[in-house]
Amino acid sequence: MLSSRDLAFHITQGFDDAAATDPHQIAPNGARLVGKAQCLANWQALASATGTWFEREEVFVVGERVVVRWRYCWGDDDTRSMRGVSG
Repeated sequence: MLSSRDLAFHITQGFDDAAATDPHQIAPNGARLVGKAQCLANWQALASATGTWFEREEVFVVGERVVVRWRYCWGDDDTRSMRGVSG
């Protein structure tokens, strides 16, 4: 079983220069990050923040791709979390 930090590590392993992500911090429309360096820095900041954790909600395989539905938490109830999917 993967720990929450391991989950973040495995999500980032597929990043290349074409990777893109929309971080949750900048509302309402986000700020698109593009490229391996920007995406990796974003995930490293999430994974290293104290008092936060990832919860796996679902993992499934489609062809050669693994898709992970996850929840990033910073508190004890759903109002202090956000959902995401990586694959």
